[in-house]
Amino acid sequence: MKLSIGVHYVMLPLLLLFIFCSEPGAFSGRLEPGKYVNGFPAFSVTYPESWRIVPGSPFDFRAADPEGVPSIRIVAFPAMGMSIKDYTKLSISMVLQTGKDITVKSDRESKLKNGVVCRESEIEWTNNLGVRRSAFLVTAKEKGIIISVTLSDKGTIGANLKKVAYSLQFEKKAEERAVPVSYQYKIPMQTDDGWETAHLSETGLDEQRLSDLIRRIADGTYKNIHSVLIFKNGKLVLEEYFPDGNDIAAKAIVPPPELHSLMSVTKSFTSTLIGRQRRGTLLTF
Repeated sequence: MKLSIGVHYVMLPLLLLFIFCSEPGAFSGRLEPGKYVNGFPAFSVTYPESWRIVPGSPFDFRAADPEGVPSIRIVAFPAMGMSIKDYTKLSISMVLQTGKDITVKSDRESKLKNGVVCRESEIEWTNNLGVRRSAFLVTAKEKGIIISVTLSDKGTIGANLKKVAYSLQFEKKAEERAVPVSYQYKIPMQTDDGWETAHLSETGLDEQRLSDLIRRIADGTYKNIHSVLIFKNGKLVLEEYFPDGNDIAAKAIVPPPELHSLMSVTKSFTSTLIGRQRRGTLLTF
C-alpha cells in the first residue's frame, strides 16, 4: 500500500535533538563476534560475523556487509512518553525527507522470541539517486528506552535479514536482580563542612521507612541513585552513598569519599543556586 503521511514538524526535530545531543548512557555496550550487547537496558542483537562495524554517532551502532549492503543500525534513546508506534511514524517521516515513491509493506504489532511486544515495519522507497532501497524495522521499549533495529538493503528485505532484526533479545543482568542488603541507620558523621548533624527522630522523620528506602536502593530495586541526603530544620539527618550506577555487584553502601560521575545534573543545581544568589542581591549582572 502507498503511504501518505505528513511530516511531524515539532516531534521530529525534538527526536533528532535527543538522539544527537543527549549524553551517553542509554546506549552503551560491548561487541562480540557477530553480536552487539548493550549495557542499559540489557539487550543483544546478533548479525553475520562477516559484517564490518561502520563508524557512526556515539548514540547508535552500525555494521554492514563488506560491500556496503545489507546493513544494520541499532538506536536506543529515552522514550519521553513516546510509544513505539509513534517512533515508527517518525522514522517513516524521516525517509520522506530523503526519498520518494514510499511503499509501506508492513506496519503492525508483533512479538520478539521471548514474548516482548514490539512493532514491525517494512518500507521501500527510491532515494535521491534513483536507487530503490528497503528497510525493515523492529522496535521495542524497555525501562523507558526505545530500541530500534533497522536492516537496510537494495530491493526487498529477505527472510534472513528479518531474522537478524528479530534477534533483538532483552536480558536480565545478574546485577539487576535484587540482592538482600542489611542496613542500620546511623547519624551522619560530623565533619568540618559547616553542617550540623542530628538523629532522624529529632526531626520527626520515620526511621523505619527511610531505612527501608535505603535498603531498596542498595539491593537494586531503585536504580541509578548515587546518594541520598536529607536536611531538615537546618540539620543533616541522613547521608548515604551508593556504588556508581548502582553496581550491585559491589553489594555495599559506599563511604562519602567515593567519587561519582555527575554529568549534566550539575547544571540544574548551578542554575538554581545562581538564581537564588541573584535574587538575594549577592550577585549582580
